[in-house]
Parts: sequence; C-alpha cells; structure tokens
Amino acid sequence: EPVIAFLWPHLAAGSEAARAALFATYPLVLAGLVTNIYYAHDRQMLHVAVLLFSAAVSFGCAHLGITLTGSITGAAFGSAVGLFVYFPLSTIGAYALLGRPSEAVYLVARAAGPISYAATASAVTEALLRYFVENPLLRGAVGILVVAVLMAPLIYRAGRLFRNELGSRLPTSPREATD
Repeated sequence: EPVIAFLWPHLAAGSEAARAALFATYPLVLAGLVTNIYYAHDRQMLHVAVLLFSAAVSFGCAHLGITLTGSITGAAFGSAVGLFVYFPLSTIGAYALLGRPSEAVYLVARAAGPISYAATASAVTEALLRYFVENPLLRGAVGILVVAVLMAPLIYRAGRLFRNELGSRLPTSPREATD
C-alpha cells in the first residue's frame, strides 16, 4: 500500500480491496486440486451445487459488506467469505466421493492453521506498523521484513514437507542433478 500511495496516489483507495481479493485466492487454489475428483467420478452436479451455495454465501456477505462499510473493500472481504466456505465444502464432498470423508476434515483442519496464522500475522503487523511508523515507504519496507520473518516457520515447514514427500528422489549434489 505505501508504494502504491507513493507512485500512484489515485489507486491507493483500491489497495485494501485488492488485498482482500488476493487473500481470497488461497482457498480457491487449495480447492482447485480436489475438483478433479468430481470429474473423475462423473459427479459434476454435486460440485455445481457446492459452487452455487458458495456463490450465494459470497453474494450475501458482499452485500452485507457493502451495507456495513459502503465501500468496495467491504464487498471484496464479503466475497472472500464465500471462497472460504467453498474450500471445506468442496474438499469434504470430494473425499466423501472417495469414501474417506474423515480424511477431508483432517485436510481442511491442517490447511486452516496456516491460513489463520498468516492472516493474523499480517493483520497484526499492519496494525502495529500503521500505529508506530508514519513514513509510508519505511512502513512498507519494515512490513515486508516483519512478514517475511513471521512466515519463516511456514516456509520451513513447507520445505520439510516437500523434502519428506520427495525423499531420496532429490539430488544431493550438483553432479547427481546433471546425471
């Protein structure tokens, strides 16, 4: 936001809405992986029902956001709620088709932890920086640094999971990588 306000002041008002839209893409990307299960089992209408319900939630929450805030930011955050409804519903539905709904609940719970941590960390960082740092460019630079430090445990965990999943298939030296 500070860079946008500095370089393009006329676009600064929409930066909060853009942040909300960016935040809402996370559950959509996660749910995108399980949608193939609906196609593989020829149960697309079940997926359409989940999409319609999530769209109705998005529309209702976006309308509520506009009513409460009177801004595009309220609409963006309201629309994001529907995507956060879509992820668990589509995941649980897809795993139910596979006969393993309890695994879906576990998967959704594991995905909710990093989402909650990242959202809380960035919101607290933003609030503290707005209160303590007045210069917008300095606030942006410090914000990036603080969020990077706060996200380090998630990045480390993702790296460990990646390494554990690939196991011995990863090259251990440059020579192995070229062979």
